[in-house]
Formats: sequence, structure tokens, C-alpha cells
Amino acid sequence: MAAIHTVPGRRIGIDLEKSGGIDIDSVLSVAFSPEERGLYKNRPVQEIISVFTMKEAYLKITGRGFHEVITKVTVKHDKIFYEGKEVSGLGSVTFPCKNEYITSIIYDIYEQ
Repeated sequence: MAAIHTVPGRRIGIDLEKSGGIDIDSVLSVAFSPEERGLYKNRPVQEIISVFTMKEAYLKITGRGFHEVITKVTVKHDKIFYEGKEVSGLGSVTFPCKNEYITSIIYDIYEQ
């Protein structure tokens, strides 16, 4: 999968994950902070995977990718936090795709 920001010099991060046939408890224990596990424990699988894809897309837009501990990124009430501080200047969109996949895109907000 690829994505292009239509404004030169702006960043974009994207992630795609399958939401079916996965061990959701493993995802929660590895990729979610204790606070997030409390927030999302009894939520639908699609919502949990949506949050996971937002975290991954955020790490990609910042250039940290797989070099960063994913639990440093938290998502609460559709807001992204890094090391406990709310991230600003970014927009996001998350949507279901064919065959049980969920995609999240994080992008620099372009203000004219």
C-alpha cells in the first residue's frame, strides 16, 4: 500500500491491518499501554485494530517506524498522544477495507 500527500513537503503515514482471525488479547497486551487496555478491553475488534493502525501510521509519519516502542503512542478519544503529550498538527482517517482489513492514514494538516 502507498499514499501520497498532495501538498509538497507534507508528511503522511499509512497502515493496513487485518481485523479478522487475530488474537486480540495479544494485540492489547503487546501494543497497548495499561491505560489503553482498560479503555479498549471490551470494545469491538474493529475498533481495537483501528487504534492499532493509527499507532502504526503515526510511527511511520514521524520516521520512527519499528524503531520505537509502540506503547509510547496512545490513542484516547480519537486523539494521538506520544509519551503522554497530545500530538498536534496532524489529521487522521480510518476506514474499513475489503476482506476484513482496516486502514489508517495520518497526515500533516495543511492550512491555507
